[in-house]
Amino acid sequence: MNFNQTYSVIIRTKNSGRTIKRTLDSLLKQSHSPTQIIIVDSGSTDDTLSIVKKYNVLILYYPTNIPFNYSKAINIGVGNAVNKYILILSSHVEFLNKKSVHFMYKELHKSNKCIAVSLHRTNLKVKKVVNGSNDLNKEVIDMKSFQGKAMFNFCSFIRKSSWKEYPFNTSIPSCEDQDWSYYFIKKGFYSVIILDTLISYQNPYYNVNKDALDTFTIG
Repeated sequence: MNFNQTYSVIIRTKNSGRTIKRTLDSLLKQSHSPTQIIIVDSGSTDDTLSIVKKYNVLILYYPTNIPFNYSKAINIGVGNAVNKYILILSSHVEFLNKKSVHFMYKELHKSNKCIAVSLHRTNLKVKKVVNGSNDLNKEVIDMKSFQGKAMFNFCSFIRKSSWKEYPFNTSIPSCEDQDWSYYFIKKGFYSVIILDTLISYQNPYYNVNKDALDTFTIG
């Protein structure tokens, strides 16, 4: 199956100067690069904005008069996306395979019942060559296998039409990805998590509070 669709990328940033260049450079080296990259910045005070302005990106700013919300930030980005396919990407991710997005697209395109494809993260920069999607180690999440986690918004591929049906839930403080995927899984859809090492996740600002919120929300 050829990847013949355009896609938009949504990247949330705040003080991502230490990682955002690697993220963007590895994204643009994909075998099928995006036609639109949207940066949603939440008040960066480092060199994040000066770095991203060197790329062909659309920069949007999270409203300063309301508290930050993960869902709100993504919804701002997706609402401005012009393509039917959306890649939600962390500013701390680096692709380790030039066909990572291609593999995600192929999984999503297999069935209209697949609502999201995510890449599992690793903190190790281990480069693993994957020859094709038939070789991928993956996990399919449906109602029978759902145990609280079904997608990861540090690297998830979705359809904008699904987001239009159910935007990310701004009433919860975190775990917007799990809430979103579970909404569809309850309706008979499924998600796919690719377990192979196709990305590196290097977040220098590890958020213990968010982990606690995630655990509380999922639980």
